[in-house]
Amino acid sequence: MESIVCAASWLEGIMVHLHRSARTVAPRTVKQLSGGLLLPLLLTVVVAGCRGGPTASSDPQPSPTAEVAPETAAPEVGTAPPPTTTPVPSPDQGVDTPPPSEPAAVVAAAALPDTLLKSWEPASQVLYEFGAMTIAADQIRWAKGQSSAYSVISTDGGYLLHLTSAPKFFDTAHPYIKLLPQTDAEGTINEVEVAFYEDEAAAKQDQYIMFGSYF
Repeated sequence: MESIVCAASWLEGIMVHLHRSARTVAPRTVKQLSGGLLLPLLLTVVVAGCRGGPTASSDPQPSPTAEVAPETAAPEVGTAPPPTTTPVPSPDQGVDTPPPSEPAAVVAAAALPDTLLKSWEPASQVLYEFGAMTIAADQIRWAKGQSSAYSVISTDGGYLLHLTSAPKFFDTAHPYIKLLPQTDAEGTINEVEVAFYEDEAAAKQDQYIMFGSYF
C-alpha cells in the first residue's frame, strides 16, 4: 500500500512537470508522453507494490504439528492353562483290568452240605457214559475224566453250580448244573438228581439238555 502512495506522488510530480513544459513542447508530444509513458509506468509501479508487501494470504501458515497418540501397551491376553495329559503306562508296568463279571449272583459263602460231598454212582442210563460223580468242597469230577472247579450261585430249588471249566458231555459244553437232593423218610439224602445246562440263560429258565440221577 505504501508503494502505491509513493508511486502516486511521483506521478503527480511528473504531471506537474509536463504541464509546465507544455508551453515549450507541442501539445501532441505531451499527449503521447502522458499516454505512452505514464500508463506502462503506472502499471509497473502498481505491480511492484503488489509484489513488495506481504499479504495475509501469502503469509506462511505454520504447519500444524500432528499430535502423536501415545503408544498404548497391548492388553495382556491370558494364556490358557496347559492341557492335562493322562500318563500312559509303559510296557513294563502292568495295566489294571477289571475282574471278569461273575455269572448271576453268587451266594455269599455258599457251600454244599456235607451230605453231598461224596462219590455218587449213576442211576440213569444216560449218565452211565460218564461214570461215577465225585463232589468235593471245591471241585466236581466224573470217572471218565471230566472235572471242574465250581461255585454255588443259587440255592433256590436246589444247588445251581457254575462249572468254571465247562466240561463237555456228548461233545457239548455244560457250564451249569443243578443238584437236586432227594431224601428218604428219615430226611437223609439218598439220591441226587442232576440237570445239565448249556448256558446261564437256560439255567435260569430251567431248560436243561440232559437230566439224570445218582445214588
